[in-house]
Amino acid sequence: MLRAAVKVTDHVAQAKEEAAEFRALVAAGKLEWSAIRELGELVTGKAKGRTSPSELTLFKSLGIALEDVAFAELVYERALATGVGRPI
Repeated sequence: MLRAAVKVTDHVAQAKEEAAEFRALVAAGKLEWSAIRELGELVTGKAKGRTSPSELTLFKSLGIALEDVAFAELVYERALATGVGRPI
């Protein structure tokens, strides 16, 4: 984790509660929360990603509910489009 030039998560506030890997490094003084960016910041360009192909990017997915809902919608729409499954 420490070798990654860019450390990213879905939501930093949630990572402070759930991401044991990050929490342990912060507690040990090896990482600062300010070094962890949110995925949305990279997507919108508010945060800088890696600057060369040799740099590592680490993404710690927390599986926030919004992602679950978005994925469920995708599965549902594909099921409707292909005629699989049944209403319950």
